[in-house]
Amino acid sequence: MATFSLRAFPTVFDALRSSGGITQFSDLTSIQVIRKNKISDGGGKIQTTINFQDALLLGDNSKNIRIFDGDLINVKKSNQNSLKILQKSISSRLSPKFLNVFVTGRVNRPGNTTVSKASTLIDAIDIAG
Repeated sequence: MATFSLRAFPTVFDALRSSGGITQFSDLTSIQVIRKNKISDGGGKIQTTINFQDALLLGDNSKNIRIFDGDLINVKKSNQNSLKILQKSISSRLSPKFLNVFVTGRVNRPGNTTVSKASTLIDAIDIAG
């Protein structure tokens, strides 16, 4: 189980968690981190690609790099459905276990309802009656 300690500086893990976590279609094998380079270092932008799946599944904290203000983190969509990755992200508290959704229309109980992260739209409608 991947565990991440609280640090004084934010990391990729912290940024992903703050954004609401990942889905089963998130491609964690090639997360891009794009950073503005200092003018004294030549300016422009620098970029790195990290395999965050190793950090999540194997506990390799070297992939959980520090992020700075203005960094852009790009997580691409994967064509493969990976429930194993989603389950691991929930157990490591990277992703929430439940989502709040608002259901309206011809249902018995319109309004906010809580569903599992792996639920579908039909599940939310069923809960609302």
